[in-house]
Amino acid sequence: MFEDIGQIKGWLEDLLFPKSCVNCRQEKSWLCGECTKLLKAVAMNLGSHVFDSGNHLEKLWALTDYNDLLAQKVIQAIKYNFIKELVCSFDSLIVEMEKIIPAWSREFVLLPVPLHQKRLSYRGFNQAELISERISRLLGNPLGDKILKRKIYTRPQVGLSQAKRRENIKGSFLLDNKVEWRFPRNNVVLIDDVYTTGATMGECAEVLQKAGFTNIKGLVIAHG
Repeated sequence: MFEDIGQIKGWLEDLLFPKSCVNCRQEKSWLCGECTKLLKAVAMNLGSHVFDSGNHLEKLWALTDYNDLLAQKVIQAIKYNFIKELVCSFDSLIVEMEKIIPAWSREFVLLPVPLHQKRLSYRGFNQAELISERISRLLGNPLGDKILKRKIYTRPQVGLSQAKRRENIKGSFLLDNKVEWRFPRNNVVLIDDVYTTGATMGECAEVLQKAGFTNIKGLVIAHG
């Protein structure tokens, strides 16, 4: 009946935790085919962003609007219900990137915003890494070495004001000197799921710029 352990595990998971669409509740998948079609790429070229620290992103792109309720449901289900399989739902947005973001280059090196080890252990995955892996697989962009490290465990940013977000995340990242960076330092794109005030990416940009990185860009699934 089953050919390997993976099939048994999958059967048990479906039995104990049956899948249903996060949008319409149809069974069998976390996002049904019809609802997947409703996820639309709406490229948001947010220009350059200068932060209070003086650090900046040369370009910032978002693939959709976080005010889109379906995109919001999917992102929240990934982060808070730990349904990492839903990251593949964004494939339809990713494959449109080169069309909707003319400045996109397959030479851009992808660098996911890191999670603190404590939160990574709790969630089991870093959604920014999973998004980076999908972009790399679908478009061929190289995955950068994990040179950024989150050294301070902070409270979640959700619900905090812009000022409190900056205060909460200040000094949370550092450059891991044990990791060798094998790519040019002028072609990096920071990857994350959502961009709200930019506090997190601003901190990452500061660390990278101090290490000699230039022309830093950012890409997120949603902005809002």
